[in-house]
Amino acid sequence: MMKKLALLAILAAASVGSFAQDKTLYFMSRVPQSTFLNPSVNPEFTTYVGFPLLSNFSIGYNNSSFAFTDVLKKGTGLRKDSLVFDVNGISKQLGKINFIRLDNQLDIISFGFRVSSFYGHFNITSKTSAGFTYPKGLIDLKDGNYDFETGRPRTIDLNDLAINSASYVETGFGLSKVVNEKLTAGARIKVLNGIAAIKTNRFKANIVTSDDFQKSTINVDAEVFISAPRLSFTYDAEGKIDGVNFEKSETGTSNDYKFGSNLGLGLDLGATYKLNDKFTFYGSVNDFGFIRWSQNGYKLVSKGSYDFNGADITPDENGSIDFGKALEAIGDTLKTKFKPTDEHAKFSTMLKTKLYLGGTYQALSWLNCGALLRGGFYGSYFDPAFTLSANATPFRALAFTLTYSIYNRSMNNFGAGIIIGGKPIQFYIVTDNILSRMVNLKSDSGSSVGIPGYTRSFNCQFGINLQFGSRAKKKEVAPQLGS
Repeated sequence: MMKKLALLAILAAASVGSFAQDKTLYFMSRVPQSTFLNPSVNPEFTTYVGFPLLSNFSIGYNNSSFAFTDVLKKGTGLRKDSLVFDVNGISKQLGKINFIRLDNQLDIISFGFRVSSFYGHFNITSKTSAGFTYPKGLIDLKDGNYDFETGRPRTIDLNDLAINSASYVETGFGLSKVVNEKLTAGARIKVLNGIAAIKTNRFKANIVTSDDFQKSTINVDAEVFISAPRLSFTYDAEGKIDGVNFEKSETGTSNDYKFGSNLGLGLDLGATYKLNDKFTFYGSVNDFGFIRWSQNGYKLVSKGSYDFNGADITPDENGSIDFGKALEAIGDTLKTKFKPTDEHAKFSTMLKTKLYLGGTYQALSWLNCGALLRGGFYGSYFDPAFTLSANATPFRALAFTLTYSIYNRSMNNFGAGIIIGGKPIQFYIVTDNILSRMVNLKSDSGSSVGIPGYTRSFNCQFGINLQFGSRAKKKEVAPQLGS
């Protein structure tokens, strides 16, 4: 059951479909997709059409606390050819509350067009955002329940453990207007159709040890909402869940998405103000909204206490202790004690709202410099960032953006973006972290997987756009943010 619930939790990794490299793309106003970050952006060409399924693909991974090289070390002995997990390394890096997040996005259809001083843009986009928030106490379990400073038992706090993931289809229409030579304003309204979600509504847990160290009491009070197509449960004799299934549809898959189900609304607002020939200021609010999950929804509740008196580590007839068997027995007991119950339920999830404030300075005719403050709201966690940029357009068909950002509690985040072409074909690629060098992680079975080893984040976005129409007359051109 836990493996299938985990499958829902990492929904983003398997779904196609939020912007991860927004700190660099924000300055690339020549890319039509920058309007998704600031709807007041008014692209220079009369019309653009995103190449179907290739105009915008983005994927991102963010870890608030550690890079993998902080916790993955070269093995010794029989494991000298593998990387091993250093739990002590993780503990040194953690804050009180930590998060891991996966995001991806794919534009199915997108296009934009100019009418006089207005610019309209339309998109149908598949999006997924998956987040896991956890307290430092989760790793502190390794140190046990004894406080060496006081000589007394210590309580291990596991509150604030949360999973919040959602996959949905966004249909958006935006409109920007050149109000005058200084001000451009824009907005986008988005209709959302939810596919699947998992949301921790409440999670309170701790481990309390008696003064004589004879027993530890595990207390759990958890409430989780889930919505997914063709999700079903199996039950034990007491009516509690003991298994999770995804029923097959008539097509032989577990996909049963219906357009118009689990509806929601989102709103983006933005403005650009050109103070003079040198300074331009801008700001926007993105993804202010919600999804109401009214179909395929369940509420899972697990509440109770369990007194743990220790593990059975009695040696066998050969004097050996099977620690694996002892831990497995503990796990089986916990599954029995804390089997959740379910009921059909409707619930709501909020979008991950983001705020942007910044400005650019036109240093040369082909070069400007910028600064950006960004704040992201991910449930109970606030994710701030500060970015500096240099945006160059040495040729009409070539533009570069370089950025330096402080975020994810780290200062080694260097981003880059490049735009090649313009009319009729434009290609772009952008990342907030060019230092995300991959390392191969080998398992005991010999298989390997590439992971971003040296930074706390990895992201990449690229696409192809078709652009038509002559440049707007000077008096109609909106103030531009960057390259």
